[in-house]
Amino acid sequence: DGDLNLKREVKHGIKNLDLDKLDRSRAKVTSAFKDLDKLVELRGDFISPCQHIIKTSTAFHYLHRRIRKLRLQADTMIKMGEATVQWGNQVENSLTNNQSDLDRHLQVSANHGAHVDCDRAYCTRR
Repeated sequence: DGDLNLKREVKHGIKNLDLDKLDRSRAKVTSAFKDLDKLVELRGDFISPCQHIIKTSTAFHYLHRRIRKLRLQADTMIKMGEATVQWGNQVENSLTNNQSDLDRHLQVSANHGAHVDCDRAYCTRR
């Protein structure tokens, strides 16, 4: 059922995905942007110019850190999605490659025995 390493990566990667964490990061970016926007609007009206520069600069850098963290989380989800699709394709290709074996097996099963004990819902002979 596909490459074993890819299978493990998908299995454990999906378990570690956390949409709530991604949403919290999005909310923090939104909040940090609003905080920076308020500081820019103040233009030092209620605080000293030096305080305004420091607070605005700090808010600006904080917003950038939050954006980087959000992007890292989103990139991880994108990579896990791509890995999941790749693994699914491998499993599907394996199934397609083994289709003739499966068909032969089903044909032998269908022709085998008297079908006495078959469940009516599943029997191919009745």
